[in-house]
Amino acid sequence: DTASSIKVWKTGQFSVTAKDSNGCVAISEDVQVTLIQPPDIKIKNNDSKTSFCDGDSLRLDASPSFYYEVFNWSNSAIGKTIYVKESGTYTAIGTTKDGCKKTSESFIATKLDAPEKPLITQNVNELTSSEGYSYQWYFNGQILVGGTKQKLTARNTGQYKVMVTNEDSCSNMSDEI
Repeated sequence: DTASSIKVWKTGQFSVTAKDSNGCVAISEDVQVTLIQPPDIKIKNNDSKTSFCDGDSLRLDASPSFYYEVFNWSNSAIGKTIYVKESGTYTAIGTTKDGCKKTSESFIATKLDAPEKPLITQNVNELTSSEGYSYQWYFNGQILVGGTKQKLTARNTGQYKVMVTNEDSCSNMSDEI
């Protein structure tokens, strides 16, 4: 190479040969260059989850954070930790203080559908929730112990509501009645 500087992409011994305008040649001593590969980047979720319910988010952490100055994510976010609210394939590119870059393996996050907001119908003191997989009734904002069926007999005057959960463990709360 005839440039005044070069970029080295592999480990090895390198020297410089210089020739002045009079034709005199000088050769430097060898310089040992060792290329250090940054460690692999892992994307982790503390709960070991890959899915989340619509309306929630999923926390993703890139590591090792001590080695990299910055993480740029495939969704344009920047930082060690991101919260995703959409299904997708996410990667993180870590950049060291020396400008070396490394890309993580892909992390696939899946957003699960939440059930529709439940509707309560009332027939005198019998309350019935719209269809769901499981139910939890509330009275005046407090969990109603034993209130885990689609139908509930209201024994006291007050505000009732129901949380319906689907097969994916996603929930939605009704309005109060």
